[in-house]
Amino acid sequence: MTRTVYGVAHWPVRAELDAAHHRWLDHVAVAGTWWTAAQRVAFVAALWDALDHPAAFAPWDGPPTPAGSPLPEAAFAMAHRLGRGAGTTTRAWYERTVAELPGGAPAFVELAALAAGGCAVATFGPALGLPRPALRSARPGEPSRVAPELVDATMNWVPVTPPADQRPPVVQAFSAVPAEYDEVWALAAAQYMPLEDMVRPDWQRPGSPLQRRHLELVAARLSLVRECFY
Repeated sequence: MTRTVYGVAHWPVRAELDAAHHRWLDHVAVAGTWWTAAQRVAFVAALWDALDHPAAFAPWDGPPTPAGSPLPEAAFAMAHRLGRGAGTTTRAWYERTVAELPGGAPAFVELAALAAGGCAVATFGPALGLPRPALRSARPGEPSRVAPELVDATMNWVPVTPPADQRPPVVQAFSAVPAEYDEVWALAAAQYMPLEDMVRPDWQRPGSPLQRRHLELVAARLSLVRECFY
């Protein structure tokens, strides 16, 4: 029997989208490249708390790291900054955070990718009047800490895999951590469109009444509302 997140009996959620969110929840609960499963789950939980209570603290002045949290202070603060006010981030904030994170810039990229997926999964169900899916229990295992060759980019704060700046900044942004890059684009393929189809202005998901121009209008509006840098 196929496991689902939302249950098509309650709402006609596309099976592809349901499966993508199910896969992402499983992905969070295993050790990543720079962070343990417990740290990854704790980061997303802190992000969701920030999304749920945006006015509890200013984005730049979040709550103290809870006692016993597996997250270092900089990672916990990052979750709340991205959840409460991603539009308030600055290059100086990024550089301070990277300097304090074990693993440096690639560790930052892994958390930023988890935040990108976490925001999508956290808000999708409630927007339809459906419950938010629960995070999975963290599984044992150690981070791989295997990094590809990286170079500095001019279109992104973070380092990327070469060649730099030959792809759109949104495409190369998470390339420093290939496992997260793949998962982000797997989500995007279900929620938006496959990466390889982004060059097609006439792309349309089979069976959907929405054309590419409709998707871009929604995306542009959401980007404005969410104060997305891109």
